[in-house]
Amino acid sequence: MRRHNEVCQQVSRSLSNKYDASNIYTEPLVTTVVGNFRPDLVVIDKTRSHAFIADVAIPYEAHSSTLLETEASKATKHSTQPIANAIKLAYGVRSVSSEGIPIGARGAVLPNKSTYCGVKFTNSQLCTLAQSAIKGSVFTFNTFMSA
Repeated sequence: MRRHNEVCQQVSRSLSNKYDASNIYTEPLVTTVVGNFRPDLVVIDKTRSHAFIADVAIPYEAHSSTLLETEASKATKHSTQPIANAIKLAYGVRSVSSEGIPIGARGAVLPNKSTYCGVKFTNSQLCTLAQSAIKGSVFTFNTFMSA
């Protein structure tokens, strides 16, 4: 949880270079007809009347397709019509898209993918995300080993 939250904070900081921080919502409660959801980030692009739902994941890189599978899984998780309708109503936007942001537990990032929520992340920003994931993994390992 700590590792995940640190990476979410880093993503939010990177997105705040394009979007006003007041338009980036961390774990907002989204109430729908099928239940309540808390996506990691909701980013509002007021100029396009569009909301991005970003769901960060820190999977262990078990095989070469792990990050792609995680990205697809996270993107579809919040892309249902009830969630999109609730986001449109809550934030007054016309369109909503959902995407997964997978950063491997050992620091891997998706090759040839650097744009998230309409923002092109620099290599430095991607490295910072990877470092946060690795630091969190080391912390988790040390906690487990000392128990």
